[in-house]
Amino acid sequence: MKRLLLLLFFPLMVLAEPVTKSAVYMGIGGGVSILNGMDINQNYYNYTVPNSPVTRQSISQTFSLGGQANIAIGYRFLYDYRTEFEVAYLTNSRSSDRVLPNGSNLLSSGHSDSTAFMINAYYDFTSFSKLTPYLGGGLGCLINNSPYTDGQTDYSQVTNATYFAYQGIAGFNYAFNQTVSGFIDYRRLGTGPKTVQYRSGDIQYDNAGQQVIANLVTLGVIFEF
Repeated sequence: MKRLLLLLFFPLMVLAEPVTKSAVYMGIGGGVSILNGMDINQNYYNYTVPNSPVTRQSISQTFSLGGQANIAIGYRFLYDYRTEFEVAYLTNSRSSDRVLPNGSNLLSSGHSDSTAFMINAYYDFTSFSKLTPYLGGGLGCLINNSPYTDGQTDYSQVTNATYFAYQGIAGFNYAFNQTVSGFIDYRRLGTGPKTVQYRSGDIQYDNAGQQVIANLVTLGVIFEF
């Protein structure tokens, strides 16, 4: 029986290159970005006139499939733990359906560009295999800019919107050798809602409840030093 078990597991032990040392690493990845749609309450008024009357309307936003890329510098501790600093960029086209006060609809289009700065921590489920599943999470900030147009008027943000950001991560790492590995993972990146201001001429638009909820699928490579 012992000989049979040795014959079964010896190939895995030979092929395996488990990480048993600490190391600095750099990761580079890219993939697709899928943003969740959102419903927003918008107030607009003439910001150059004190106590200008406020008009309210609602907006329903949807986003098309976009792209994303990231780079990270991290440190792998002995065996199963690692932490990193990550910078990620994601971009998606968006379309908006505004319900005006008179009940009519006005369509607009634009894009959403975000840069996230995250501190991530991971746990690697190491085993006698080159394939290592992992779970992780991160906290940081996200800076977003989302201008749009209705074909006649361009609306630009007063300032870039900065959010507190968080993410959960699940994926697999495959070791090509002791210093290079590939990875694929899913990341759920989110922010809390906030009011974002836009302007066009003398009119200011306050979008209440705007946020970023992104589903990211990433494929990349890790180099250890």
